[in-house]
Amino acid sequence: MIRKLIILQILVFSVIFCKSQISIDPYFELTKNTSTYLNPALSGIDGSGRIVSLYQNQYPELGSYQTYYLSYDQKVKELFGNVSVRAMYNRGQSGLVKSKSAYVAYTSDINLFNGKVLVFPSVELGVIQNSYKLDLLFPEINIFYGTVTSEPPEINNPATAFDINSGIVIAHHNLIFGTSLHHITQPEDVALYSTNSSTKFRLPIKYTVHASYTYEFNDKLRISPMVLYEGQDLVRLYATKISLSYNDLMSSVGLRFIKSWNRDGYYKGYNINLGYKFNKIVVGYSFVLYPSKLQNSTLSSHEFSVAFNFNRENKEDNKNRIEFINF
Repeated sequence: MIRKLIILQILVFSVIFCKSQISIDPYFELTKNTSTYLNPALSGIDGSGRIVSLYQNQYPELGSYQTYYLSYDQKVKELFGNVSVRAMYNRGQSGLVKSKSAYVAYTSDINLFNGKVLVFPSVELGVIQNSYKLDLLFPEINIFYGTVTSEPPEINNPATAFDINSGIVIAHHNLIFGTSLHHITQPEDVALYSTNSSTKFRLPIKYTVHASYTYEFNDKLRISPMVLYEGQDLVRLYATKISLSYNDLMSSVGLRFIKSWNRDGYYKGYNINLGYKFNKIVVGYSFVLYPSKLQNSTLSSHEFSVAFNFNRENKEDNKNRIEFINF
């Protein structure tokens, strides 16, 4: 009997652990191709249009967290700003948890001081849905004294909720500073109910601050350092990288620290990104390594991206625009 109670306690802990993992938004390393995800205010700020697709395979050593990302952003003169649409599908812990989301954003285009300072405030509205495979969360477990069957609780599965994000970007020449808030309404996730009480999980607000500067050596060679901070629930991300663009070849290297406040120390990761531009198509690959001194504890992440740029031939629309080259 005691053994059965211990098993049931482990099951309850597993549910809580899974919730804490999936309630944190995924981190993308190819920030140029996922700039609308980083900050909705980065939509169409270079004056052109873009379609981006991305696949991420994160932590394959732990059973894989796979993410599929698709976005479209475009400057629209008639709306005096920029628009973007993005969708994402996340499959975590070998199918235990699945997440779907779709968003649409509008970014206003404000010129100050004769165009020397550009301000882009943005608001993003969307829908997010999370679902859980209950037969994996509440399995039958055979032990020495029989079988423990954990009955799944009454659960709102899948859970669909309305979501609001916002952001702002301020640019002066080649200097870009931005900040954003995601999940402002803290949308409700799956709700677990018991006979006497109820526990509702909500997506925690994510805070993002980023800054970058682009130095142009000549028409072919550009270099851009970037710093990034993201905070959500108990997790903090500190990242820095430097990007290099030479003709159609792009690359960047960086360092990131992930801190979970319920654990001691940091997870330190090293990343390298490579990309190449074929006319209007840009392909990219990113590899992140989280080394560990413990055997079989080193983690990694892979990203593959294809972007299609259009409407760049209209020089009048692109006049005095900025380019976020951090690849």
